[in-house]
Amino acid sequence: MAKRLLLLLCLLPGIALSQQFSDNQYRTNESASLANTLIPGGWTLYRTNLSRDDYSVFFQAMSGFTGVKYTPFAVSTQVVAGTNYKFICNGESIHPDVAPTAVIIKVHRPLHGEPEVLSINDIQ
Repeated sequence: MAKRLLLLLCLLPGIALSQQFSDNQYRTNESASLANTLIPGGWTLYRTNLSRDDYSVFFQAMSGFTGVKYTPFAVSTQVVAGTNYKFICNGESIHPDVAPTAVIIKVHRPLHGEPEVLSINDIQ
């Protein structure tokens, strides 16, 4: 448990710095097309500024899940036939004796239809 929290505390500055580096790199290459800066089918860098759409996808996919409250704080996306999302979340059980956990929740939002959870994996 302590290892997971320590890992999260160590990851947060890196996530923030990678986003800042990515923004600076993009500004210096403004003349380059977006197609040259993104890998087709690849995952974006994690970002901590989740959009309203990101939250909407997350909470639609998680509706009906009970027992644990997940709070997303970072997201990475991948464009496929729809969009795949990887949310890094804090998880709190409704039971007071269960320790908080950190997880990665993978969600798929198809072109037509509702988002669905693909997997929930503990961060080791």
